[in-house]
Amino acid sequence: MQTKLLAILLASTCAFTCGLSVAQLAPPAGQNLDRPDPAYQVIADPALADFDKFVEVELKKWNTPGVAITVVKNGKVILQRGYGYRDIEKKLPMTAETVQPIASITKSFTVSALATLVRDGKLAWDKPVRDYLPDFKLHNDYSTLNVTTRDMLSHRTGLSGHDWSWIGTQASREELYKRMQYMEPSDALRATLQPSNFMYMTSGYLGGKIAGTSWEELVQKNLFDPLAMRSANFTIDALFKAPNHATTYLHDVNEKPQPTPHLSVQAMGPTGSINATAEDMGKYLRMLMNKGQWQGKTIINAGDLIEMTNRK
Repeated sequence: MQTKLLAILLASTCAFTCGLSVAQLAPPAGQNLDRPDPAYQVIADPALADFDKFVEVELKKWNTPGVAITVVKNGKVILQRGYGYRDIEKKLPMTAETVQPIASITKSFTVSALATLVRDGKLAWDKPVRDYLPDFKLHNDYSTLNVTTRDMLSHRTGLSGHDWSWIGTQASREELYKRMQYMEPSDALRATLQPSNFMYMTSGYLGGKIAGTSWEELVQKNLFDPLAMRSANFTIDALFKAPNHATTYLHDVNEKPQPTPHLSVQAMGPTGSINATAEDMGKYLRMLMNKGQWQGKTIINAGDLIEMTNRK
């Protein structure tokens, strides 16, 4: 039987977050995972004995202050801890409970939140967005009338980045949504793959409108709450209110990490505003690995999870 193992890694440098597919990982000797959740088990695996050393080497190689890692194997958390510092100057250690931005991994939550609407029969991946948002408008009529939710989430609408039109702006999410009609596409609908933060912002905006709330409330109600992701939040203010939060760093010209202000992305929230802990992300990861099931409840239908992870 093929072993399923996946890790979520959160790194404090550059507010950088990523998901890792890992072949071999093991808990460090003597790790304490004494928790009420039965998923937390120390699984002896000689192949993982050098993992602490591996992380130490990688932190030095990339000159990264600290990382927080959760490793899931066959639905069980076998490693969950921090390495290095969440604050270099104060020598505060990184832990699995350190809250930090997950950046574009937020997009995964946007897709998952929409999948909960599909589960409830409120959204179809391949219906035109215009069916749900009558005021949806792109630069040309064909795209306006034919773009679907799948198109937006697959980066195939023909609209490229246009990121400098939102970075540092004071415009609201709805104002940015309405500006898209003036952005010229760089290709035809479904002709090529072009990453577009605007399409993910619009996807989250769509989800909030269908739910009758907002993207944030939809994610909170349909994902954070049922998964008990108690530290996850959406704003820089909420991040800093957490006693255990990571400082954001950027490398200077000498490749030395320097503290840097957070970039507020609230208007573009569905593309990258979520803050979370490695512990939170471990729960989300286990749900995804368990075909959308969590503690006997269906968060995402198994078929939709396939739709989310396979381009069509």
